[in-house]
Formats: sequence, structure tokens, C-alpha cells
Amino acid sequence: MIKVTDCDMMLVAGTDEVTLDSGLLPIAAQGSCWNSVDMDAAEVWGRFDDRLRVREKLVFRAIDRACGRVFSSQ
Repeated sequence: MIKVTDCDMMLVAGTDEVTLDSGLLPIAAQGSCWNSVDMDAAEVWGRFDDRLRVREKLVFRAIDRACGRVFSSQ
């Protein structure tokens, strides 16, 4: 599992189990992300499982799947 606490952007193009609290999280169409994620903004094209908390802008595109708890201030 990856734990990231400070980055401007993390692009998920493969499969990542991540605990993340940072800026922008784009999940590519072929990407898959699961675990605990707290972000300023997220753009999801691929798959997300578990807990996603977005403080500002959350966008779901042609999403494969989203499961779990999703929170957004929008």
C-alpha cells in the first residue's frame, strides 16, 4: 500500500492501493484505485473502491465503477 501526504497531483494509470491526502487525483480509464483518499479535486475515468472524500471539485467521467463511500462538498 502507498501512503502519500503531500503532492500536487497523483495520476493513477494502473492499479494502486493508496492512502492519499493531497491536491488533484485523476484516475485514468484503465486505472483502478482503492483505499482511503482525501483530495482537493478528483476526476474519475476508471474504477474507485472504498472511501473518496473531495473538498472541492469531483467529476465522474465515463466511469467503469465506483463503490464505497463518496463525499463531496459540491
